[in-house]
This record gives sequence, C-alpha cells and structure tokens, in this order.
Amino acid sequence: MRRLIPTFVCLVLFSACTSSTGDEPGRDQTREPVRHQDPRVYAAVGASETVGWGAGNFTTESWPRVLLDRALPDFRLVNLGHPGATVEDAIVRELPRLQRVEPDIVTVWLNANDILQGVTAAQYKQDFDRLLRAIEQTGPQQVLVANTPPLDKLPAYRACRPDPPENGPFCFLGSSLPAPPAMRALVDRYNEIIKKAVRKTGATLIDLHSSAMEARERGSDAELISGDGLHPSTEGHVAVAESFGARLELP
Repeated sequence: MRRLIPTFVCLVLFSACTSSTGDEPGRDQTREPVRHQDPRVYAAVGASETVGWGAGNFTTESWPRVLLDRALPDFRLVNLGHPGATVEDAIVRELPRLQRVEPDIVTVWLNANDILQGVTAAQYKQDFDRLLRAIEQTGPQQVLVANTPPLDKLPAYRACRPDPPENGPFCFLGSSLPAPPAMRALVDRYNEIIKKAVRKTGATLIDLHSSAMEARERGSDAELISGDGLHPSTEGHVAVAESFGARLELP
C-alpha cells in the first residue's frame, strides 16, 4: 500500500490541474500564434529617374522614396529602376524581380531613354504593351504609368543642338537627336501610345507632360531640373512624387 500512495497523489493532482484549466468557463483553449502581417509592396519600374539621379540624395530623395514616405507609409519599397533602361531592358532586367515580389502597387516611368536611344514608335508600342500586360498579370491593386515630359527644352538636349546655350551642360546625349519640331512630334506619338496602353490595361495615367508644360508657363520649370540638365532635381523628384500620389487609390 505504501507504494500506491505517491501514485494516487500524482493522479489526483494531475486531475485537478487539467479540470481547472479545461473546465473554466469562457476560456479559449485554442490559442493562435501571433502573426505579424508582412507590409504591402510598392514596386517602382523605371530608369535613372526612378533610381533617384538628379536628387541631392538618391537614397532618401528619389521620387519613389518620397511617394513611399508621404503616401504609402505602411508599404515596403522595391525600387527596380535601372540607369539607362529602355522598356526592352525593363522586360529583361526588372520584370523578373517584379514577378517575384508580388507587388500591390506598381509605378512605371519608361520613355525618355527609348526616345533618346532611337527606338521607333512602333517598336516602343510593342515593348510597352508587352510590359504592361506582364505587370497586370502580377495582380497589383493599382498600376500607375507616367507619360513623357517635354524634352525639347531640356538643357542636356539643347547642349547637343547646333546652337547650344552658354553656360549649359556639355553634350552627352549625342548629336543625332531629332530637331525640336521632330522631337515634340515624337514625344506626342509616344504619349499617345502610352495613353492607349493604359486604357487597354486599366492602369492609371500620370500626365507628367501636362504638369511640366504648366511649370514652363509659370516659369518654374528650370528649378525642377538638376544640374546635369536631364534628370529631376530634388524639387523635381518631389513634384513627380506628388503627381503620382494624387492618383493613388488605396483601399
């Protein structure tokens, strides 16, 4: 009998412990582990402007980072921008990464390099349609697409014309650029392609061209261009971010 007493005591204590927790009214016995929801993803597709070139600090003052800080604080930024990228480059270099991150918001700004590198409007249309269709298939909530700002007054463009302005930047874009009337016509053609592609996919158009023309009329366009005569200045990056932010549609 002495050997049974400890066993009997243990059984009584075990029964008391289990009944006191399992029978307590209103007690949730199935505790779920605490789950921390991953932040939603904002992915920026583009070229050197998207990287942040021209800003005082491209890490903290690029327009995608400004947009993130001001309008998307609960998102994680994946900046896919690649300096010098055309649409074809973005398909090869940026699209695979975009597909892996499964973005919620996507911005696209790709046009100037195609124009400056001599990509025809027909080729641009083919590449751009392909890019937007592929982005649409990643399932984002919203895709925002910028059109082409006017290029014919940029100091970097004018520096490569036969009558370059004094105290302007040196010519680094090459001397085979189209003359101003042809450049304006090409920008208009590209923007028509962008507008149609945006309508076809249900994306949101960001009209940087109209914004730049309004700044030109106000006489404030010069302060939006950096010292290299091509990329946005720090103020220019803020202006671009504001244009995108004004069209965001968050749930």
